[in-house]
Amino acid sequence: MQKILLVDLAFIGNHGGGHLELYFMKILSILSNNNFFVYACCGNNRKLKENLNKEKLNNCQVIDINIKPIDKIIYRVLFTIDYFAPKLPGMQHFRFASLINLMRVKRLLKDLDENIPVFFTHADSIMPAVPIFISRFFMPKKWVGLYVQPSYQSKIQCGLEISRINFNREKNFALPSCRAILVFHPIYQRFFSKNIKQLTCLYLPELIEINQQVESNININLLQKIKQAAKGRKIISLLGIITPRKNLPLFLESASKLDFKKYFFLVLGELRLEKSNSLEQEIEFYKKVLINNSYIDLNYYIRDEEEFSELIQLSDIVFLHYYNHPFSSNILIKVMAHRKPVVVSKGYIMEKTINQYTWKVATESQPEDIAISIEKLIDTDFKIDEYSYSSFIEDYSIERFQSAILQACNTLN
Repeated sequence: MQKILLVDLAFIGNHGGGHLELYFMKILSILSNNNFFVYACCGNNRKLKENLNKEKLNNCQVIDINIKPIDKIIYRVLFTIDYFAPKLPGMQHFRFASLINLMRVKRLLKDLDENIPVFFTHADSIMPAVPIFISRFFMPKKWVGLYVQPSYQSKIQCGLEISRINFNREKNFALPSCRAILVFHPIYQRFFSKNIKQLTCLYLPELIEINQQVESNININLLQKIKQAAKGRKIISLLGIITPRKNLPLFLESASKLDFKKYFFLVLGELRLEKSNSLEQEIEFYKKVLINNSYIDLNYYIRDEEEFSELIQLSDIVFLHYYNHPFSSNILIKVMAHRKPVVVSKGYIMEKTINQYTWKVATESQPEDIAISIEKLIDTDFKIDEYSYSSFIEDYSIERFQSAILQACNTLN
């Protein structure tokens, strides 16, 4: 039985890690059921242990990072270097504190066996933005990783400076220790394969599971309350952790343009916005406008994937018109699996995905135009192209997901 260390230090929080948690657990399950003994560590090992007990997985062990006083001193030194280094010529796009997570992994390996290969399920949070002649000394001897957001697109969302820092992170993919990288879209695969010739870059279909027969924490009373409030009207929803990219103000303004006799608006999730009086005032204004025609809870944690699926199923249209988000979205794949139309922004990968499967969608940019597109979606009686839907389900099957994971791990032999 082959040993492997599975790491995701971005999987954090009191409740878990949302989609990070989902992917971590699914990859762990695949490996433990395919002749791997998995040492697992994440940013919330307490929740990880709960998940392992719930799913009754074998061939795995949760391990904690043993941070020593000398480590904390080194971390402070790295932050100090970052304060001065960007002021030097040619050093603007290096961040030496980005070594910290990799150093923590190195500590784990030292406590285990330095020859154990590593699977980074969120390589974005592990790759250091330092010269590779430095990072190579901190890397495991053999590793693979799941990389979510390529730097060449991050300029749109994060700006040029962050994009260049992320580009320096990606240079680590050219190291001999990197055996394979998994990415979420064939476009990403072509980009990395073209630019790093020696890299094995694999396409990993995003994860959907719509036929899970497991115990859920679905709040039945909440679902009934929403249905009763909707009174048979079409439900337009925005769900999940609500960060600035979820475009909540655009959703609320678009909702205000629709006929309240026909439509009901659901916003359910945890609001995570930076403090902004103008934004808070805008949200409060539209909440009052929609007060009798909406269910808005900005302090609600969707507890598991099954509850998320139930809320998608409850919806007639799901709003995914993200702000400056050129990347893919796991929520989009789930919504499509549930045969629901969507609202997305123009020109990015999410629009490419829906076009690939002949999906009905609203892609306008202005609130008035979005409202008109939603009305058209409803009035034209949204129907699925069954041939395209079958292709979609096959392309995003758990079998293909598992095959890509095992193919990546086979490069570690």
